[in-house]
Amino acid sequence: MYTLVMTDPGVLDIKTLRVEQQSAWQWLHWIVVNVPGDMAVPAAGTGVQPYGPPAPPAGNHRYTFLLFEQKAEINPATPAERGSFDTRAFAAANSLTPVGGFYFLAQPEAAQ
Repeated sequence: MYTLVMTDPGVLDIKTLRVEQQSAWQWLHWIVVNVPGDMAVPAAGTGVQPYGPPAPPAGNHRYTFLLFEQKAEINPATPAERGSFDTRAFAAANSLTPVGGFYFLAQPEAAQ
């Protein structure tokens, strides 16, 4: 089984490629747990945090998707706060092993 986590780890300064505020917070956009290995997300699995689309308020934001392998079934009632989420702590608490990931950058649309 697998877990998919989508977060925004903070404002990315494109000029320096440094993440500002990363240690302070991560915004949780989505968690799906207990996805069977032969199924697609979100067709299978249990949502712990419903999908919240990207909506960067200002600056460049990096939206990350991390796929973890599970050793055991996860209780879908696991609390998941959207603000100040800690992916590493969630992975450690649930004995998750990272197996893949990607990210994309987004920024607010210019006012017209």
